[in-house]
Amino acid sequence: MHTKKSLENPVIKYIKDFLNSSRKELMEKCYSSIRDYNNMRKFKNEIRNCKDCDFDSFFPLVSFVILTANKIECDSLNFIVSKIKDNNLQKREHMLPIFEKSDLASAEAYIFKINSFYFLHLNAYETGANTPGGSTDLVRYINKNQFLYPTCIVSFGVCYGRDPNNQNIGDVIIPKKLYPWSIGQKISENGLKIKNDNFNLWLEDKFSNSFIYSNLRDFCNAEEGRIIDSSLDLFGKCKKNETKYCFSIKVKMGNMSTGEAVISSRKVKKMLRESINNEEELGGEMEGYGLAKECIFYTKIPCFILKAICDWGEYKDIDKKLKNENMEVPNNLKDKLQSYAAFCAGIVLIRLLCEKKLLSLKIINWMGDFRRKNNRCDYYNYVKKDVVIKNIKKFYKTNNEIANVIFDKMIENKIIEPSKQSNQYHTTIQ
Repeated sequence: MHTKKSLENPVIKYIKDFLNSSRKELMEKCYSSIRDYNNMRKFKNEIRNCKDCDFDSFFPLVSFVILTANKIECDSLNFIVSKIKDNNLQKREHMLPIFEKSDLASAEAYIFKINSFYFLHLNAYETGANTPGGSTDLVRYINKNQFLYPTCIVSFGVCYGRDPNNQNIGDVIIPKKLYPWSIGQKISENGLKIKNDNFNLWLEDKFSNSFIYSNLRDFCNAEEGRIIDSSLDLFGKCKKNETKYCFSIKVKMGNMSTGEAVISSRKVKKMLRESINNEEELGGEMEGYGLAKECIFYTKIPCFILKAICDWGEYKDIDKKLKNENMEVPNNLKDKLQSYAAFCAGIVLIRLLCEKKLLSLKIINWMGDFRRKNNRCDYYNYVKKDVVIKNIKKFYKTNNEIANVIFDKMIENKIIEPSKQSNQYHTTIQ
């Protein structure tokens, strides 16, 4: 005879256990670090403004572009960045127009620094791949901007997990292959079926010539996964009272589904699993198709996706379900679970970037020295200023005035430095 407990939905059981564990407090602290009591974006308002023209002048220094798809992902990443020494985190004073003839669907834009490398963080106007201002439009903007030459674009944020019995809220997934369930599908009475494998996006295979996926495999121990332990200062009730909290996060490579709708159905999850011939799928998200398709077929800029599980693709209104069972449920539970997951994803991303194996800057072309070591910039010869200016003009297809502005920006940010003996320069990127 089955007991009531044994028949309980595994998703409901998981959330109940989560809320009765120490992770509930950690979730609350993550959320209160970025939101106030009125659910307003308090941390965003603390980031230093940068005038639009000054902000855009950083574009030639950008090594990586990071895309987020909602305000919680955006604020969580920025909060974690703020804990890095000399991060120089700034936000663009006004939204960044991504369409030539319209200010509609403009993106929030932030810039920050890790070691000698600059990162552009764009928060999309809408969640999704093909929505106005979504991931597709952001990648196209990056590709068209004459001063942006990132070595990689990252889609960062939260996703749903497949199996609450074997995964946890906060687990991080880096997909090697994407199944786009809303593109290239045959829909019949028997369910969904991908027309052919060409519609799937093999990220690891398509960017096999890049060092990025080999480094990602090493970082997360591939399909086996690894645990990343970290501590982070989070706000208490008073901002002055910061306390260090410990995170233990599993990160793993695998397959993910991607589509243009929020999944909140056990039946749909089953259909998706069947449409990919029941291959192992760790979870699903909404922005990956736009990023991967644009990068693979158009821009040829390597990309990867890094997202943490915030729910299970069913019972999105689980707080109502639990309240009906007379259980005490935190306010804004959905947002709080997303913030906890986004903090986990942010900790993993920053750990990955701080290892510097993925980082490079195409300044190597301007300096006239094409030597590489371990596929990233290391040491360079000294060259004269006019050689640097000439290469900047050629690389960005710009005039002498703008080339000198870019040169001065590099000097100001110590990306290049003069020789003490002569009028020659070298890079400081290592």
